Amino acid sequence: MPTDPTDRRIALALFAAFWASFALIGPGFMVLNPNSISRMGYVFALVQDHVAHIDAVAAFTVDKAELGGHFYLDKAPGLSLMALPVIAILDPLVRLAGGATALVVGGKLSLYYILATTLVTLLTTAPLAAAAGAGVFSIARRLGVARDGALFAALLCGLCTPMLGWATVFFGHAAAAGCLVLGLATVLAAAAPSPPRHQFRAGAIAGLLLAWAVVIEFPAAPAALLIGLVGLRRLLAVADPPRLRRTLAGVVAGALVAGIPLAVYNALVFGSPFQLGYSHVVGFEGMQRGLFGIILPDPAVAVALLVGAKRGLLWLAPVLALTPLAWFAARRLPPDVLACIVGIPLFLLAINAGYAYWDGGASTGPRHLVPALPFLALAFAPLWSNAGPAVRSILGVLATVSLALSVLTATTAMGAPIWEDNPLPDYLVPRFLSGDTHNIVALAGDAGFGWLAILAAPWVLAARRLGWFRHGRRYIAKAPIPA
Repeated sequence: MPTDPTDRRIALALFAAFWASFALIGPGFMVLNPNSISRMGYVFALVQDHVAHIDAVAAFTVDKAELGGHFYLDKAPGLSLMALPVIAILDPLVRLAGGATALVVGGKLSLYYILATTLVTLLTTAPLAAAAGAGVFSIARRLGVARDGALFAALLCGLCTPMLGWATVFFGHAAAAGCLVLGLATVLAAAAPSPPRHQFRAGAIAGLLLAWAVVIEFPAAPAALLIGLVGLRRLLAVADPPRLRRTLAGVVAGALVAGIPLAVYNALVFGSPFQLGYSHVVGFEGMQRGLFGIILPDPAVAVALLVGAKRGLLWLAPVLALTPLAWFAARRLPPDVLACIVGIPLFLLAINAGYAYWDGGASTGPRHLVPALPFLALAFAPLWSNAGPAVRSILGVLATVSLALSVLTATTAMGAPIWEDNPLPDYLVPRFLSGDTHNIVALAGDAGFGWLAILAAPWVLAARRLGWFRHGRRYIAKAPIPA
């Protein structure tokens, strides 16, 4: 958390408003996406049948591993493990109330499955994604960026990019992003002066968050490693051996706490702590090339991920077209942090561009790049703070357009069909204009447009709580704090 009391209040208000926004939208039909079904199938298998295989839902998903005549979750299990306590509490409560907890009814996934998956999404993916937005604000302030720039970057991350939509579904990308951002915030805090009793704890939290990001999404590993190197560099610069030992001991302990569940899962299901579900994936032959489907990046694919009609990020968040300018404006940030801001998006782009299934299947935008979005947004904090009226006007217009596109896609479908080559104008916009949107009340379809006004409510409440209506710009544009 920021050290300034006002910044702490803003960070908490941002977290609450982001979380409320994600909850008001909800996952809609994405609870029936194969990715979500596999993850939730594993949770229900453990709670209801006390087994690790997902045979009960295997017919409803193509995302699965096969071994010994059974089907298993092929993905990193972290998000499912986070959902486990929710379902472990919900399942007996529903039965106690006389409700049915069957997953499949009449050959279809049941209403209980849909409602339970929606609840789990609101309690796992959504809060971690909300923490990513608030974390961007906190990191920017800790780095000395003026409050208005930090606030712009936070809003950009959570509302003006596909993070808004992916925060509402039971996928691992937004949750991993939240862990990475919190990990960076903790690393920066751990390197700041603190009492000895806090040093082990700070290291443990950082190690836990960074390792857990990988347990949620394996491709987060390079980003977690880069952030860890930032922390190590800062600790070495302090030149305090006892502090270094205490903090590193905490990092190792935290990483072990996060990594042990993954190792146990792999050992019990696939026979070795180092054997991943991707080694036994069904029906995706491309996963056998390179490192689980990843080879050297293809420049043409990288271009398609950025500006291609099918998955191009800039079509959904045109404000990110100014990223090179933002990186230039961020050049005065500490070099190690700048390495994260630039390096993490480039690492993830390279991984995605070398992946056999780079388009992400049924996906609105490049879903594998979602963990990069907070770090891209962070670069816009110094850009906004140092920009003149003309540049701020351009940023404001592009951010507004990006916000509209984010709301459109989030409330329509984050799983644009794989056969749509130009999903924004051909699929998403027509559905939105016809009123085929969803929210947490009407889980899917025929919700119209009137409810969209509700999305503004959390932000009006947050602004009122923080006194922005009374203090206005003077409250927001506080001078930079010391770096």
